[in-house]
Amino acid sequence: GLADGASTFPLGMGDAFSNNNSFFFKYKHTSDGSTSNYLSVGAFGADDALVIQASKNIGIGTATPDLNLHLFANDTSSKQFMIDQDSTGDAVMSFRLTGVSEYTMGIDNSDGDKFKIANSGTVGTATRLTIDTSGNSTFAGDVTIGGALLKSSGDLEIKAATTRIKGITTNENIAAFIENGAVELYHDNSKKFETTSTGVRVNGSAERVLELDSSA
Repeated sequence: GLADGASTFPLGMGDAFSNNNSFFFKYKHTSDGSTSNYLSVGAFGADDALVIQASKNIGIGTATPDLNLHLFANDTSSKQFMIDQDSTGDAVMSFRLTGVSEYTMGIDNSDGDKFKIANSGTVGTATRLTIDTSGNSTFAGDVTIGGALLKSSGDLEIKAATTRIKGITTNENIAAFIENGAVELYHDNSKKFETTSTGVRVNGSAERVLELDSSA
């Protein structure tokens, strides 16, 4: 029989009672009526590999799962969860508010193995974000970055108090577009041209370039 605080091993199987050479089912009775009472599957020397609590929480690697599914690791591994597809289907997981909305994300096997986030039950339908295997990203709608809005419609439209273009290797200023209408152009990170409320300002000498029409 079962008693408070007792553990019982109703079924064990294996080659020997030594590390990793036998497996068993275990019932852990914490207290009468407790949702922390649980059934577990484990190996000798590696207790509670899989735990199902009376609360309906499931733990992998933990005997005290906090949520419906709780994965726990205490090692040097770089990942704890994998979705693996070995046929023509997609490797996808779904997030759903029942009867309201659903998002899926994963690898679209039928579209160049692109990673997608979709507002539907199928990762290739109503796709909101696509990342191809070269690292190129495509957004289906507008993108807001730190308060700056990048529009997806027709012409390229960027909404920000200041839009600044910088060199990729030097991080030097190339151009700036300010909300009040000012435009600044730079050379070697030094501002050479800017528009003001009264006209334009050139910093340095101004050169006039004469273009000749060679076809005349």
